[in-house]
Amino acid sequence: MKRVSVFLCALLLLCGGCVPAAQQAPALTPPARLTAAAAMPAVPPTPAPTPNAPDAGEIAQSLRALWEQTLELDIAPFLPPNFFDAEAPWQIFGTTAEERAWLPALEASIQEQLLSALTRTAARFSATHGDLSVTAAQTTEAPSWQLLYALLQGCASEAEANALLVRAVSFQTAIALSAPGKLSYRISVRPLAYREALRLPGGEEGAYWSRCFTYSYLYTVFGRDAAEIDYELPPASGCLSDGILWPLQSHIKLRKTWYADRDGGKRKHTGTDIWAEADTEIYSCTDGVVSYVGSGAGTGYAVIVTDKDGYQFHYYHMIRLSDFLRPGDTVQAGACIGRVGNTGNSDRDHLHLTIVAPDGKYIDPYPYLRAVKP
Repeated sequence: MKRVSVFLCALLLLCGGCVPAAQQAPALTPPARLTAAAAMPAVPPTPAPTPNAPDAGEIAQSLRALWEQTLELDIAPFLPPNFFDAEAPWQIFGTTAEERAWLPALEASIQEQLLSALTRTAARFSATHGDLSVTAAQTTEAPSWQLLYALLQGCASEAEANALLVRAVSFQTAIALSAPGKLSYRISVRPLAYREALRLPGGEEGAYWSRCFTYSYLYTVFGRDAAEIDYELPPASGCLSDGILWPLQSHIKLRKTWYADRDGGKRKHTGTDIWAEADTEIYSCTDGVVSYVGSGAGTGYAVIVTDKDGYQFHYYHMIRLSDFLRPGDTVQAGACIGRVGNTGNSDRDHLHLTIVAPDGKYIDPYPYLRAVKP
């Protein structure tokens, strides 16, 4: 009987059915890792994006679209009557300062027209974004009259010229969203780099280099007011500081022909001539890349090499086309790039060497050639 009582008591203890609440076992403590997790603060939900929040990329596109719709140029009041005359177009060479005065006036007018177009663009943008607090800044620079003339020279009509000049300026924006509902932006309108701008009309490669010649000549010989200026040799840099190589296998005479009269005094000579026998090898003065191989009425057969610093070396009047070279070829200083001849606007066998600085200004080659003359 005693054995049965012990068994029943053990069974009741296991089931807990008859144990008073005050005598029940205490609750188990949760594991430490669960306690820590429960104590971590809740992560706030990510706020939903504000509807129609301004986007910098969209704003830049909107500004550009408004600018393109707004910009129109009017050059007609400044052009000479026969400027687009197919038979006898107006030419700058041989003109007086008074006859060239319309060109600086055209540059000033285009500057005003660009500024006016920017002002209208900003006003239209503010009108269509009335929910924004907008501050704006702008800078404007028109193409120089030298670049304007070089571009206009290849146009056949006023409409074509207007369209081309619109493309010759770059439109850049900088957007800043400083706070919700607040926007500031800066617009910069500037001319394209001259070599890029002079590519715009397209056409044959020779026509491009003719435009480059015109621009470089005007930039070197004339000032901002279109009056002739005294030439000053720019400080040497790049390959000119390091020294160039003599460009001929043999020669008769190095001539100081810089700024000598040409075409009956209508223009100045912007290179140096070296007399040499026909078929004499011509060597590249520098390492560089071939930019042009071809011929022109003035240059005859020619090669142009551009060095790593952006200086162009022009070699004119060769006896034949240097068909062993192609634009894009790399040449080393001293490599043969052609042979002396008498082609183009020339009256005897010689090499004409022209150097053009990266900014487009002609460099007098004579002091650099004299320094390395054999």
